[in-house]
Amino acid sequence: MAESWTIKSESGGSGSEIKYISESKETIKVMRGLALSALGEVAKTIRNDLKKATPSRAGNLRKTIASWKFIGKQDGIPQLQIGFRGAEGARKYHKKPAFGAHWLEFGSGVHQIHAREGGVLGGNGYYFGTEASHPGTKGTHLLRDTVYNNIEKIRAAEEKYLSELTKTLEAAKQKADESEGVEE
Repeated sequence: MAESWTIKSESGGSGSEIKYISESKETIKVMRGLALSALGEVAKTIRNDLKKATPSRAGNLRKTIASWKFIGKQDGIPQLQIGFRGAEGARKYHKKPAFGAHWLEFGSGVHQIHAREGGVLGGNGYYFGTEASHPGTKGTHLLRDTVYNNIEKIRAAEEKYLSELTKTLEAAKQKADESEGVEE
């Protein structure tokens, strides 16, 4: 798979573009490494802010915050996912599973709560019968708001790694130009 980038010519007035294609494994490896490093820096910032923003009433939810960075297999686009680990993922990392991340983020509608077969709702000396009406909860939009509040930090990390990528690409281009000059 060839990695490519376009260099736009600012001189010449015609606005011509030069498309540089490199199949060098070294160049591809550096480009992917820089992309994943940028995503890692962004993920760390968002995870820390998300942990601070998660309410204490959410129990173990704060301990299950995780991020996943990877290069898409089909399209080759670097991707970052941030969220809460499910029960299996939490157990895998020796954390107590937390439930209700979806309800915390999006809320819940009005619904009926039914006791298990032959049981009653309640505890600690308070009993409510076999059925109760829950008024629902409003979503906190915790994940979305954390990402929106960190847009400037995300852009700063992208700019930092894009400048490193530009330097790497220019060095690779010079190396390619030098090797072409030697062959002539």
